[in-house]
Amino acid sequence: PLELNIEMTRRFVERMRGRVLVEGAVAEIAQAVEHADDPLTTPEDAERFYNETGVFLIVPDLGTEHRATAVAARYDGERARAITARIGRKSVLHGSSSLPDGDLPRLAADGIVKVNVWTIFERLGGQAVARHILDELAHILPLEERRALVEQGVLGSRMLDDGDSSPQLDSLREERRRDVWQAAVVARMKFYLEQYNYANWRAPY
Repeated sequence: PLELNIEMTRRFVERMRGRVLVEGAVAEIAQAVEHADDPLTTPEDAERFYNETGVFLIVPDLGTEHRATAVAARYDGERARAITARIGRKSVLHGSSSLPDGDLPRLAADGIVKVNVWTIFERLGGQAVARHILDELAHILPLEERRALVEQGVLGSRMLDDGDSSPQLDSLREERRRDVWQAAVVARMKFYLEQYNYANWRAPY
């Protein structure tokens, strides 16, 4: 409940004062399947939470969701701007992986000063590793296993083209998969930095 949330957050801010900057969540940002009918954070509740807790930044529910399970988020920029009009640029957007790319450039104008993302990195990195493994499968699995998977309809006959080659150590090393995952994630991170207009993100620090 908002009242209990305010009180617990206020006590935490007092305990941490002078040590850390506290970011407080006005409402829970959950998965769409769990909170499909939840109302968004109102400007009134956001202002009350900010004023009564003493937090440095607030996390309002603006329609995004953790884990990005929905087809598309219902991010409400108008609501974000209404909250900004009351407390200034103090909002953090959790669940930013659920946003369509087209929403990203306008977040700053809506008063969002920090975004939290992770799910999309897991997804893109995992997909990149899956593609890499499929490309290297003839060098990872022995022929008899590939033949069995072809017979089951899991793989196509092209997976038998390399014949009876033995698994190759280069294709089995964990660092190869790590490098593929990292390349996909770094590319997305750079995309975010460009979308958010971090003009100096290439600085050598």
